[in-house]
Amino acid sequence: MEAPTLLIVDLALGEEAKDLITLLVGNAFYAHIKVMVLCDTEEECESCLQRIVRPLSQRTVEPLMGIYREFQQRHPGGRTERDDISYQALFTQVPLGIAVSKLIKRGNSQSHVIHQINPMFEKILGRTKQEIMHLGIGGYTNAQDWEREQLLLKRLENRTITHYSLDKRCLRGDGKEIWVQTLVFPLRFHKEDEFHYFGIIRDITEEKKLALKASEEVNQVLQEKLRGMGYRSHLDDELTVFHLTNGSYDLTGYTADELTAGQGFDYNKLLEPSSHRKVIDRLQEQIRIGKHARLEYEIITKSGEHKWVFELGRLTEDDPPILEGIILDFSHYKELEQSRIYENERIPLTGLLNRSALKRQMEEDKQNPEIQESALISINFTPLYESVSRLNHSYVEDLLVQIGSILAQFKSETAWVYGPIDYSFAIYLSSYPSRSGLEALGTQIIGLVGNLLSSEHVGWGVGIIEIDWSEEPEIDELLHQVIQASDLASKTHSGRPAIRFYERVISELIHRESSILRELSSIVEAVDDDRLYLNYQPVVSVQTNEIVGFEALARLMSNELGLVGPSEFISIAEKYRLIIPLGYQILTKALRFQKRLEERGCADYWVSINLSAFQLLEPGFANVVQSLMAEEGTNPEAIVFEHTESGAYSSLTAVNSVLKTLQGFGSRIALDDFGVGYSSLARESELNVDYVKIDKLFSDQIIKLGADRSVLGDVIKMIHKVDRITIVEGVEEERQLDYLKQNGCILYQGFLYSKPVSEEAALRLCT
Repeated sequence: MEAPTLLIVDLALGEEAKDLITLLVGNAFYAHIKVMVLCDTEEECESCLQRIVRPLSQRTVEPLMGIYREFQQRHPGGRTERDDISYQALFTQVPLGIAVSKLIKRGNSQSHVIHQINPMFEKILGRTKQEIMHLGIGGYTNAQDWEREQLLLKRLENRTITHYSLDKRCLRGDGKEIWVQTLVFPLRFHKEDEFHYFGIIRDITEEKKLALKASEEVNQVLQEKLRGMGYRSHLDDELTVFHLTNGSYDLTGYTADELTAGQGFDYNKLLEPSSHRKVIDRLQEQIRIGKHARLEYEIITKSGEHKWVFELGRLTEDDPPILEGIILDFSHYKELEQSRIYENERIPLTGLLNRSALKRQMEEDKQNPEIQESALISINFTPLYESVSRLNHSYVEDLLVQIGSILAQFKSETAWVYGPIDYSFAIYLSSYPSRSGLEALGTQIIGLVGNLLSSEHVGWGVGIIEIDWSEEPEIDELLHQVIQASDLASKTHSGRPAIRFYERVISELIHRESSILRELSSIVEAVDDDRLYLNYQPVVSVQTNEIVGFEALARLMSNELGLVGPSEFISIAEKYRLIIPLGYQILTKALRFQKRLEERGCADYWVSINLSAFQLLEPGFANVVQSLMAEEGTNPEAIVFEHTESGAYSSLTAVNSVLKTLQGFGSRIALDDFGVGYSSLARESELNVDYVKIDKLFSDQIIKLGADRSVLGDVIKMIHKVDRITIVEGVEEERQLDYLKQNGCILYQGFLYSKPVSEEAALRLCT
């Protein structure tokens, strides 16, 4: 059994009662026990702070004891007699109205009966104690508010809530309606089937009046200063507006009567039919979630003018509740916002939209159920950006501006142009007619932009991805995929721009590229790795058919993919700037092979080594080459450096300087792949080269067109006229060799003599 905390002592027991009070109050051992004195008059126990004056009954005392227990539970421990809240103070001195009530059930009916109230409760309601008890809570409470409070009392009885607070309207005895704030807690007594509760109220009428006045003043200012209209609306399916302020005319051009017509606000007069349902649904959704609404939408005034409006609404406490709010002219602020968005989403250089704008548009279409399929086109100019380091920066920017102007022609109501973004321009189409239509558009882009870049020798391509929004794709993933497609399109073997649709195979190609990149990276870290090795193809004299040298050809044996050709892994190495460290590894292996040739007595044989444009333009490259040749003990005169002219050579000054330095060491220079891509006789004559290697395309003509129609002999003669030695590649048949002899060619390479072979096999060929 718990120790008692409350003791009621009746003074009618005489001196023994007084002695007991003296003992309990004066002894610290009993300090935890609260003493209440039961007396006939206040004078009889005026020395006692805690007292209950007769007449009273058990029905009165029991709720008071319940209140005490509730307060003890809410303020446990450490309370002194002086600090504790006495019942007398609770019911007679605090400036709050307090009432104790009980729920009485009779059959299927129930009623809330007030047991006890204090004087302040009577004062707030302007009624006597007997009148309040006779009326009951529902008698003096506004009917709508009483319905709401009954639901809260039910939840309190079921213990789904521990208390509740409510602002409600009450009817005073003089007929005036006041607002009170009530706080209600349950009381638990020994009869578990009975539900008691006590409520504390305070008058908040003046606060409500001030709040209402402030709200009205705010609404008036909003309507007068911000050109809007106020409204009150039912909560039906159409949110039918039954009241509008006079501001409707200034905002919409319609009078309030024209818009309501006695039947409700006609949204169709203001909104496009397609927007009407969307606006209503969004308003209802916001109200359902938070009892407030904030919405922006566009209206069309009576004169046909388009305006942006901002609507702010809230649910009232009426029964049934209604939606009231204000609709403001938001056009000026929307213009400022759109102007800000325009500035934030534009690329200053081209005036086109940026990546953020593209993602926003795609996200809107993804959420729009009316848009099912869209398309995204990427026009990839990565090589153009790479050329910034060698070209005048303003010149490159001018090219981008011109490209942007060309692509801007494709803008329409369903097509937007963006860029440059990540080395690319983009065209996004919310809808498109067909795949063939997309291909035709890509071809048109290639034709227009190709005319501008025909003399720039810059590789580029067009990637296209078709989007099915029903699959809910990720926007960032779509952007990544279309860039992948355009990147692959820019690397066609023909050197001309191509169109590439994103397909599953592209993902496989990307995976393959990633695998090769990982292996190249690990080879760079390992420095000397057998996965990167060299084969050697003989360079042969046309007249004597004897070997004069070998071309070193890099090979990659991937652990995952097997043998990977140089055209594939070299382009990846260049793309990710691994070609510099890999190039030095290739150079070192080739120099060591030349040393082995010398040791075998083949010192007259030279070795040609391919150089990337990135290597030639690497600061200090020639000095590193000189150091490596000295370190390996290589004779510089036994080395030929091959390079292929590319878009990186639009400015010849830097390239020629490096080539001249290499020639100064005693080495010779060969221009590879002459006759295709970017090379021409005019440009070749400007470069510091000793050999010109004529592409296999020309030797193939001897077979395909016949010797009489081949122009190879003319090409050989032109090269000899500028004092260069010719080397023809791709010689596979005797009749090709006969043609070369007849036309004075000096050297050749091809399967007719030998395919590329291993280092050991090459050493056997020279001995």
